[in-house]
Amino acid sequence: MKLEIIRDSRLAETLIKIYAAHIDRKTQQIIDLAEGKSDHLLGVWMEKVYLLALPDIIRIYSEDKKVFLETTDKVYATKYRIYQLEEQLTKDFIKISQGEIVNISAIQKLDLSIKGTIKLTLKTGGESFVSRRSLKTFKEKLGL
Repeated sequence: MKLEIIRDSRLAETLIKIYAAHIDRKTQQIIDLAEGKSDHLLGVWMEKVYLLALPDIIRIYSEDKKVFLETTDKVYATKYRIYQLEEQLTKDFIKISQGEIVNISAIQKLDLSIKGTIKLTLKTGGESFVSRRSLKTFKEKLGL
């Protein structure tokens, strides 16, 4: 990988261009960093704040006007809204409904037998459904 930095005082804002034959893991990390996406989120559990790595988060959901981050062992509260978290998340996450985002790597199986929706079974044993509004985007992202 080569890096070239050109300073130009005539530019109104910073411009980043990436030329690549393919997007590998390192290149994706650079893209996520440039887009302001983080590799961790803050969660609150029992009045303590924890730094949660994105791969550890199974799903993000809203319930009773609060937003929660679910991991394999705990559910943490967060002060952010779903739309704010969606902007910060990497390509490993996908929005399945108005109030839920799941980690693609946490999906164990898909049940396509239900007409008009898809039932997700997560590695933790939990189940979620893809809303009709999110169905097209979900299928495109997973290549279905």
